Amino acid sequence: MKQAAQKMCLLLSFFLLVSSASLAQVEFETSLPYDYFGAIKSSKNFLFTMTPLKKTYDQSELIILSFEGEELSRLQFQNRNRPTITKFGMMGERTVFMMSTGEFVLLDADGKETSRHTLTFEEKIKGSKTLISDKGITVIQEVKIPKVGSALRVTQFSTMFEEQWKYEKIAEKGKYDIEQVVLSKNGQLAILYKKGMNADLGLCLLNSTGQEKAFVDVPKKTGQFSSYYFEYKSNGDLLLVSDFGSTSTEMFKGIPLAMSVITLDGVSGAVKSDVLVDFLELQQKLGDKTTDDKPVYSQIAPALHMLEVVQVDGESYLICESYLSRDRKQNVPSTTPGNPGIDTYYTQMELLDYYLINLDNPLEKQKRIWKQPRTIELELGSFGSANSARPKMHQNGLFSYQGMYNGKIVSRGYGQMHNYFTLIDLNKGKEELDKRTFWGTPIGTDYNVLPQRKSYKVGFGSTFMEDYFAREGMLSLDGYFTLYQYDVAANTLNLAKIKF
Repeated sequence: MKQAAQKMCLLLSFFLLVSSASLAQVEFETSLPYDYFGAIKSSKNFLFTMTPLKKTYDQSELIILSFEGEELSRLQFQNRNRPTITKFGMMGERTVFMMSTGEFVLLDADGKETSRHTLTFEEKIKGSKTLISDKGITVIQEVKIPKVGSALRVTQFSTMFEEQWKYEKIAEKGKYDIEQVVLSKNGQLAILYKKGMNADLGLCLLNSTGQEKAFVDVPKKTGQFSSYYFEYKSNGDLLLVSDFGSTSTEMFKGIPLAMSVITLDGVSGAVKSDVLVDFLELQQKLGDKTTDDKPVYSQIAPALHMLEVVQVDGESYLICESYLSRDRKQNVPSTTPGNPGIDTYYTQMELLDYYLINLDNPLEKQKRIWKQPRTIELELGSFGSANSARPKMHQNGLFSYQGMYNGKIVSRGYGQMHNYFTLIDLNKGKEELDKRTFWGTPIGTDYNVLPQRKSYKVGFGSTFMEDYFAREGMLSLDGYFTLYQYDVAANTLNLAKIKF
């Protein structure tokens, strides 16, 4: 009976999907044999996948594909711990892969390997970040120097992997905990760091030859503060976006109360503007109201996650997605009589609407873009939270926002238990549900579950979610969008270019 009911639900969903005259369905154009799903990403030149090599425990394979899905090359890596890609980027026309083995692998525009390099460092490294750019490789480290103490060290390597210059700053006390690093197009480097065990922030600015321009404190408001976006603006200043406050007194729980938007001078590091966008005030200004004209969110408002800086009518806006978060516990029954089973913990993220926040006037120029809510849940354990879920969602392209196309938002969502995408006209201020394009297989088998959601679970034999776990999604690059979905039953990777 249960199987018959599930089949009936599947048939009903399929009928609803294909019978609606206003809804389109994407057909995948390319299907590639693919034994185990690892990750799929895109560089300026090509698509690539990284996957465990079949029948091995210590080998991985990097497969290079054209944007049409044609195989260009394959590279195999072997190490005691199965190799992974830790970072990739463009160095001129070449794509650089930084491997967990310590190697840097360079490929030309045709996907052919041109060289490999390894960088070695003598001192004990406490923390490290690496940037790949047209200038070469920039390595930012917190190092432990014997009989001296902690130091902030920056080493610049050329495109030929030859050391060009080195910068070093000894900590007077405590240490430098590297938070964020960013490199401008002309080689200016900004390092945001925490001081010792406290939450105070500092900023180090270097020019393209490694000369120190500024080493200053970054004043911030008192309270829980967590930065997650740090980039150079087009005028050379720096934009720092952070979460502020929390709805919960418990560590790791709750969602932020506000978004801090700070602009720093790109030469001196001085604060040029410091604005706090309060989420409850934002909802009272732009949000829903009940029939008795009372706000829906009177105490806890949806938080905003900033995704990108976009240009709208010649002005810069922060495009954000609002969200709420909740925990869900599920008991998995044991097959052993008398055993109570195992509790699994999910962090549910309900993605709501888009908000445009003007960068120059964030408290006055604000706009809400209404869309269909979408719920995702991640198995993150009892300590999971929105704070730990959001970086994983960003890495796997799970926020609804997928980029811009001809001034419109490319948005993904769930409907009738399937993925869909739409183009949202900012001037209309809402998602037009009659213009959805559906794609892929159902997001789940339980059509009665509420809210309708996609669950991402810990892999078999693992206790944590891998960096890349979404087996379906959208890749965007320079205005081109590609859908992908891994078929577990057929062991194939399916691709389709989106045609708007």
